[in-house]
Amino acid sequence: SKFLPWVHLSRHDMAKLFRVSNRQDQGELIASSLGINDKYENPDDELKRKGLIEVFINLLRFCHEHCFNAEKISTLMSILYLTHLKMTEPPLPSIREGFNEFKSMLLKHSVERPPFSISVFTPKDVSIIVAYITDTYFRQWRLYQFVYGQAVDLNLTEEKEKEENEDLNRSAEITPLDKEDELKEDEDDAGEEIPKDFTPEEEEEYNKLLKEYSLEVQELYESRSEALQSSFTERLSKLASRSEDVVPEEEAKKEEVKA
Repeated sequence: SKFLPWVHLSRHDMAKLFRVSNRQDQGELIASSLGINDKYENPDDELKRKGLIEVFINLLRFCHEHCFNAEKISTLMSILYLTHLKMTEPPLPSIREGFNEFKSMLLKHSVERPPFSISVFTPKDVSIIVAYITDTYFRQWRLYQFVYGQAVDLNLTEEKEKEENEDLNRSAEITPLDKEDELKEDEDDAGEEIPKDFTPEEEEEYNKLLKEYSLEVQELYESRSEALQSSFTERLSKLASRSEDVVPEEEAKKEEVKA
């Protein structure tokens, strides 16, 4: 349950990042800090590495446009990177599971309620962050899972399973005539297709998630504001009562001096 400021991008990293203006140098610094270079160190994964670096360079530009400080940038970079890992590691999650992971991390850094959460982002920050991540990441979640999703190989080594597979292979050598057309259709459909944008059903589901999230954020901020106001009023009352007690004591001392 560790908080994310300075976890991947330290204060020193952020100071270096602010001094760099070249996009390529910015990208390499971010990739090194987040662990993108280590994750995609294989030469065959170079396009994946560059694609993900571009995502975070654009995120950095978004942060600069909205005047985010170093702590906010460091935290948001970590939130998006961890969300990306969640979305692309097996078993691949649904859009709801991925968004809930993102929402949980963002809320954890949006409300001052230690030790459960800290206030890095303001309500306005939360609103523009959700809108940006929606349009640039979650709207293309199928594409990211298609490109970055990890394949899982299942190896069967039990002798009984090997025998069953051999029997299946022998029986598959003779293909019934009525199955030939089906096999041909399967071969025609074998080519991979790049996933497209949200379907209408996914659009509806995601809008529902956003609405639920907005209500949850509002309720948290309102409850926290009420608690702070109550605490502040209570402290004022205590101070007022103490000052009232002090005045009679001072007057009594003056009377004693006069006597």
